[in-house]
Amino acid sequence: NIMGVLDGVPILVKDEIPTVGHSVTLGTSFISDRVEKDVLPIIKLKQQGVLIVGKTNQHEIGIGTTGFNLLHGTPKNPYGRDGRHYYTGGSTSGSAAAVAMGLVPLAVGSD
Repeated sequence: NIMGVLDGVPILVKDEIPTVGHSVTLGTSFISDRVEKDVLPIIKLKQQGVLIVGKTNQHEIGIGTTGFNLLHGTPKNPYGRDGRHYYTGGSTSGSAAAVAMGLVPLAVGSD
């Protein structure tokens, strides 16, 4: 049975968004919360049949504008030229980079 218009579509979810089966670290080394319940947007997406394939990196605690994360690495902007390292920007930088690279057609963020 087809569950919805997004049935079988692989997606990624920003680290800070509670998703069952994935911990929430907020891009830090000192937070690692186990998730007991999905938040409403994730529930709705799952009802439509999406396949959550993982979580994406973010700016530490989501309080920056560059996406820089010394601990987990900074997502690269795939459109950077001349071999230079450009940031995707925003605290949802991992989700932005994943979609821009074509890893998934959809990623959930929270900017």
